[in-house]
Amino acid sequence: MQKLPLRDKKKPFGIAIFTLFFTALFLAPSIATAGFGVGFSPVLSQSMSPTFNAGDLQITKMAPIRDVAVGDVILVRDEESFATFSHRIALKEFSNGFYSFTLKGDSNPTTDRAKVVVPAGVTIPKVIGRIPKIGTYVNTFSGSTAKRTLIGFLILLIGLSVFRFAFGARNKNKEK
Repeated sequence: MQKLPLRDKKKPFGIAIFTLFFTALFLAPSIATAGFGVGFSPVLSQSMSPTFNAGDLQITKMAPIRDVAVGDVILVRDEESFATFSHRIALKEFSNGFYSFTLKGDSNPTTDRAKVVVPAGVTIPKVIGRIPKIGTYVNTFSGSTAKRTLIGFLILLIGLSVFRFAFGARNKNKEK
């Protein structure tokens, strides 16, 4: 019986570890959001400079609307363009079961024209931190084409791993 060199035995194991690593990396943001209410959002403009710069990645945590206060930075969606952005709360008011927020970007000279109105009892993403300069990459890989490419790549890696293990087991049986 011919023994395989140690290097040949490690190759399928290395491919499997590589595949598991990238699968975990791909699923980590979804698990963080679903399991812990933690989200990630790239900063697209300089409106929050110097606190957040374009290209940073903001880390958000879902917070009850009653717990956010003036001075906190929240993530909101523009109803016209559906773009997501973050600004600091300049004024918070409560009336008839709704909270009304006036927001302002740190580097903007005035507050935003439109107020954000949210019903009481909901949660809203509150910015709790940032990772400098990584938001550009996240934004690049968050597009649908990039997601399809990454999913295809993961399927290819898993297929190669399965093929290597199956082919390796068949060769071992032939040698016996």
